[in-house]
Amino acid sequence: MANHMKKVLASGEYTLEKKVADGTFGSVHKGWRVCALKSIALDKLQGNDQKNKVQMWIDESVSLLTLRGHPRIVEYNKFFGSDDNKKLWIESEYCEGGTLNKYFWKTMYQKQCKDVKHRFMVEIADALAFLHNRGVTHRDMKPDNIMVVDGSTPGEAHIKLSDFGLAKLIASCKYGGELMKFYSASGNGTKYYMAPELYDQHFTRTGDIFSMGLIFNALLQGSSLSSKLFLVVKVHGGPPGKWAHENNESVEIPENIAACLSDTFKQLLKSMLSREWQTRPSAETVHGTLLETTHKDLSINSSGGSSSGGSRPSSVHEEQELDNGNH
Repeated sequence: MANHMKKVLASGEYTLEKKVADGTFGSVHKGWRVCALKSIALDKLQGNDQKNKVQMWIDESVSLLTLRGHPRIVEYNKFFGSDDNKKLWIESEYCEGGTLNKYFWKTMYQKQCKDVKHRFMVEIADALAFLHNRGVTHRDMKPDNIMVVDGSTPGEAHIKLSDFGLAKLIASCKYGGELMKFYSASGNGTKYYMAPELYDQHFTRTGDIFSMGLIFNALLQGSSLSSKLFLVVKVHGGPPGKWAHENNESVEIPENIAACLSDTFKQLLKSMLSREWQTRPSAETVHGTLLETTHKDLSINSSGGSSSGGSRPSSVHEEQELDNGNH
């Protein structure tokens, strides 16, 4: 490890190495103990007593340590505050493959990989079902919150769902209202995976299902590669959830994709992208249905073409600095 990359935290237990990701509230580094260390800047929260904020977040975080033992969930190990009480540090396991967003462009771009993409979908649904059954709503399902592990080739890779802990803290902590408002209004692609009801500040568990449906759509088709890309789908040039909210219509599967899907898979995606949150399937149902399908039930659009009509989303690739303003 190069000396210029080393930074020893005050606790003396960790040495920061390279930065591996940036998030809405902080950044993630590889840690000395082959772990991931995420920092959260507490000045994003209301209030002046930084020390109390650190302790409050640590207290709220204890319940996250119980979300262990599932192979498709990133495990949290420890929480501690910085010496100046301006940051909360979160230690979790390190996923060497990086985010699904980066892995897609680096390893899977313009490859068929139907079996890998199907496996990823099954594993994403399995992870989300686990969280939902434990009473945790993710609230920010997107490719940057899905990590890739195990193996340097797609055939050996698996996923782990991450950043669900921040969502749980936001929902329950003392300062959650203001933080959730900031969290939902931030850019970096998050709004492209928001469910329609979130535009009315109505947070539902099946909002995660809508977001997962968009992730599945994004995995089914791809376009050209350039730097700082974020995998999303668009409807009429904007976020699908926003279009569905404004037009009171469900998001449809692109014709060029739907034509290659089995009836079972097509119906599953259609139900996940319903405008009405009450009619979307549970994560457990999605997972069960996926287990009854195989990679032969879906087909990859290797040409990277996009569909332009109506409410049908086309896969596009946005720079990470999408729009840091309001929705």
